[in-house]
Amino acid sequence: MKLEDLESIMDKARFVAFLRHFGGLRIYIPKMIKADHPIAVVVGLDTATLLSDLYQGESLDLPTLDRHDRRLKRRKILDLSKQNKSFNQIALECGCSRRYAVQVCADGREEIEAERVEPKFRQLELF
Repeated sequence: MKLEDLESIMDKARFVAFLRHFGGLRIYIPKMIKADHPIAVVVGLDTATLLSDLYQGESLDLPTLDRHDRRLKRRKILDLSKQNKSFNQIALECGCSRRYAVQVCADGREEIEAERVEPKFRQLELF
């Protein structure tokens, strides 16, 4: 199960509530879901029915909410780096250590370079 799959079926508030309640667990998605089912109580019957339509009869291993939060923090770090913010500025804005910001940027170096905001200059060759 990918986080993106869950995010595509429900709005952010329901997604966070769903992972806060069931994150880290293996849950069974019934073929027919009723209003008093724990999933429907947490996310509402409409969203629970949609979830049931997509995953009926399956057991899902759900990621924790921490994993989602780490992914969002990583994305924010990379976005700030693309804006040429210093590692200290990034650490302050993201609430992380400078060292973690350096590690994330090192892992995403290719992505940062591809989307950097600054203009790119070329060296002219003079003969």
